[in-house]
Amino acid sequence: MSMLERRLRTAWGYEDIRLLARRRLPKVVFDFIEGGAGGEETMRANRDAFEQVKLRPRQGNAPPATDLTACVLGDTVRMPVLVSCCGAALFIHPDGELGVARASARAGTVYVVPHLGGTRTRSITMAAAKSRSPP
Repeated sequence: MSMLERRLRTAWGYEDIRLLARRRLPKVVFDFIEGGAGGEETMRANRDAFEQVKLRPRQGNAPPATDLTACVLGDTVRMPVLVSCCGAALFIHPDGELGVARASARAGTVYVVPHLGGTRTRSITMAAAKSRSPP
């Protein structure tokens, strides 16, 4: 197990992972991922809204059976969450968009191609189709 894998296993949340990325990535790449458009008002509003959510773990209670399947663009997905990485994913990981598309397909949901993708859309579509698990 690499040092990075050990550190990721001990990360407790977003801020821990953010600090690992800041130390590991070139500044220009980290700033691209970390930043938002314009004055970053939407980014701040999203962070403020997320901080209003309070999670109450209930380890002793069995969760009820849930069915999150939904129809998205005429396709059945296992959860109503679409996945999209930031553009220029190849700067962050050698698999770039292909890795995110494969992971999304294995999770049973849709990958949305970013506007600054470094991979041909056809290649992304083929990678997702090969990795897709049934709903």
